[in-house]
Amino acid sequence: MTEKPATIDDYLSGIAPDARTLLDGFRRRIEAMLPGAHPCISYGMPAYRVGGKVVAGFAAWKAHGSFYPHSGGIVPAFATDLSALGLTHTKSAVHFTAQSPLPDDLLHRMIAARCAEAGVDLPPPLA
Repeated sequence: MTEKPATIDDYLSGIAPDARTLLDGFRRRIEAMLPGAHPCISYGMPAYRVGGKVVAGFAAWKAHGSFYPHSGGIVPAFATDLSALGLTHTKSAVHFTAQSPLPDDLLHRMIAARCAEAGVDLPPPLA
């Protein structure tokens, strides 16, 4: 991607088709968990704000997608769960692929933890 994306759609249009499919699906999952969240670009990657705080972001890399809760404390707090699933991670990101996705329940718990840490209410799921 040569230019910085202005929107999530801009970001997705600038990545490889397989990565676009992976991240578009991940995007839809986050949107379902965060109804009413405001899409944005943060640190050059797609993200969502709740109450003015970035609580969920994602990016494409050569061999995987990554989920970023935009906090150095959230991923380590879930390290045992992630390792049990065989998901690799760093202090700030969880790596996933189509073959090894980040399960909805764990993603939701991580987003809820980030919202609590940021002092914002997790929006209720859509009925």
